[in-house]
This record gives sequence, structure tokens and C-alpha cells, in this order.
Amino acid sequence: MMTHVLTLMRWFLALGRLCLLVLITLSIPPLASAATITYGVTQLDGDRWQYEYVISAHDPGFTIEEFTIFFSTADFANLSMEAAPEGWDAIAIQPDPSLPAEGYFDALATGPGLAAGMTAGVFRVSFDFLGTGSPVAQRFAVVDPFTFDVLASGMTSPVPEPRQGQLLALGLGSFVALHCARRRLGFAGHGAGRSS
Repeated sequence: MMTHVLTLMRWFLALGRLCLLVLITLSIPPLASAATITYGVTQLDGDRWQYEYVISAHDPGFTIEEFTIFFSTADFANLSMEAAPEGWDAIAIQPDPSLPAEGYFDALATGPGLAAGMTAGVFRVSFDFLGTGSPVAQRFAVVDPFTFDVLASGMTSPVPEPRQGQLLALGLGSFVALHCARRRLGFAGHGAGRSS
């Protein structure tokens, strides 16, 4: 009996590792750029919203020491920098429709910055959303803090979520693995292993 329990525990551990590997694989963003910035967006109250950003460095050719995320004059107002991780100095500049000039959120590393494979976050910016629906992706630029040359640019992307089909396949695979383990160990019936 003890051997059956140990074997079942090994199956559950292997299944848990497989599930963890699948979830990690599904959450890795594609490496389309030298840097990626993912975001989550939350409605705080009425037209007041908040972005939460995480930046990841992918290019071994340079270190990310400063980045800027742009806020259009048509969709955003009343930007407020709410939080930045330790080692970063951040500021929010208001969009100005009279110029017209986009607003922006800018973060400068106060230490060594981000080398390839490193991530920094969470950066939080709250704002009034003037558009319809909910806020979406924005333009960003990674800049050299001394020359202000743009080193990389792109669009922010929402935090990846597993798709329904992937979650269904993961659940079905877990069920089949558990069923096979139970049959192999002789636990197919509800009363198996019980004594009267």
C-alpha cells in the first residue's frame, strides 16, 4: 500500500511540474524587440484609470537606463506618477493640447540599469481617460540618457493571459494523467483499498 501512495505522489509531483512549465511557457512574451513593456490597466473610478508597467531587456548589446511611454493629447489628461521601483527616478509630464504635445511617463535608472534578461517594475501611472472603452497599448522609446538618442522603440503590450484553449488542454491533460495514474495503481473504483 505504501508503495502505491509513493508512486501516486510521484505522479502528482510530475504533473505539477508539467503544469508549471506550461504556464511559464505561455506567459513569456515574444522577443520582437530589444525591450518589451507589458501593462495591466485598472479602472479606479469613473474616468480615472491606472497603468502598471513592467519593462524587460532582451538585447545584450546595450543596457536600458531610461525609457519613455507616451500619452496622446486626445485620450489622456491629469497624469500622476504613483510608483516606481527602487533604483528608478520617474516623472509624469502632462499632455498639452494647446501646443499640441503628447504627455509622457519617463523613468531613469539611478543605478546600473537593465542588462539583457533583467526586468524592472512595477511602475504605476494614474490618469483621466478621455477616450472610449478602455485604455490600450501605447508607444514607448528606450533612450540614451546622455545623448537622448532612441535606442529601441515599440508598443506596450498587455500582460499575456493563457487562452481558453490552452487552459482547456491543460485541464484535460491533467485529468487524463490523473485517471491513468489511478488505474495503474488500482484505485479505479471508489471503494478500492477500503476494508469493511
